[in-house]
Amino acid sequence: GGGIGKTSNAVQILQSAAKHKKRLVLRLRRETGNTANNTPPGGGVFWRTDMSFGVILHEPEQPGNTGAIGRTCICTGSSLHLIRPLGFLTDEKSVKRAGLDYWPRLGVREYENMEEFLRQHPDARIWYLTTKAKKAIDEGEYRDGDFLMFGKESGGIPEEILVEHPGRCVRIPMAEGERSLNLSNAVAVALYEALRHTGYAGLEKQGELHRMEWPI
Repeated sequence: GGGIGKTSNAVQILQSAAKHKKRLVLRLRRETGNTANNTPPGGGVFWRTDMSFGVILHEPEQPGNTGAIGRTCICTGSSLHLIRPLGFLTDEKSVKRAGLDYWPRLGVREYENMEEFLRQHPDARIWYLTTKAKKAIDEGEYRDGDFLMFGKESGGIPEEILVEHPGRCVRIPMAEGERSLNLSNAVAVALYEALRHTGYAGLEKQGELHRMEWPI
């Protein structure tokens, strides 16, 4: 009955995602002339260098949040960077379920620790999102290529990191006494604020109705 139908649909979705991922890899190899495996460690179809912003998750714990953040990164042309240890596997069903068909197209990398990230990105310009910051996110001077860093759900970014970069720590304004936003919501809010500062470069800013036409 219904259970068999749901299982069949789930299998079809996973098979479709796998085929889509394979097509993207083959297309990239044709376009670049590179026959090597372009899939970065930790997942992602390939690693893109044309992404506007990078999102860093420091030791994320909940796969659903990371999956939703991955979808936000795809929709904004942003890359995703995961600092271990993670509270899940990046190919876990719950991550794919949250990311749906977006996850195979995500540019994502994993790092053993923050030191490894900094070695691979020595010139990274990082903004640290924290409720402990002294200024709000709209006060940041964001530019293309910046990284936005977020801490794990249960503890945020370690204070040892924050005190080294006081000028780059920013806070999402909230009602007095409230602890924090959900991590995936916080990423979306901060990322779109940064994109606003750069004029949403590369993103579609207009849409069309499906069945009707807008009045002229």
